[in-house]
Amino acid sequence: MSEKIIKNTSKAYGYNYASLSDIVNQGNELPKMKTGSENEKEYVYYFDKELNEWIRGAEIVIPTTKGMNEAQKYGSALTYARRYTTLMALQLSCDDDKKLETQEPRQEPKKSPIFDERLPINDLADEFRALFTKEEQQRIYKGLNVDFAEQISEENLKKYVNFKKNENKNKK
Repeated sequence: MSEKIIKNTSKAYGYNYASLSDIVNQGNELPKMKTGSENEKEYVYYFDKELNEWIRGAEIVIPTTKGMNEAQKYGSALTYARRYTTLMALQLSCDDDKKLETQEPRQEPKKSPIFDERLPINDLADEFRALFTKEEQQRIYKGLNVDFAEQISEENLKKYVNFKKNENKNKK
């Protein structure tokens, strides 16, 4: 059986990954899945049609990420476990699995005085975090009632980034 490579077309927190949507959009059908516990750990299971049984997949590991409530942490962990269980069940690899040994380090985005309208929301959030101090970010999050930059609307992120760039430009 030849190995099928899934392209990592989704982006978050400065890296690319293959989302469940990417897997489906590249011609794959998601397996039937459920969650369950074994030995005090929670796992995602998939149904193997050939064996006609449930197979244990990835463990659901709750992250210790700050700025997320418990439901968000569980949702993130569940999505992550479902994604890797799907890759395992369908015997798929991500394109980065083949590139890891030759991958060049990620370069920081170039800072331009005028905001690039084509930036994806995650790149925009990265730029927001690069421009604002942690304290400034926390005040903005509190004022907008959000926990992290990706929850801010794209329009507001653009305004904050442009404001900070103009402020920095005027200080020079």
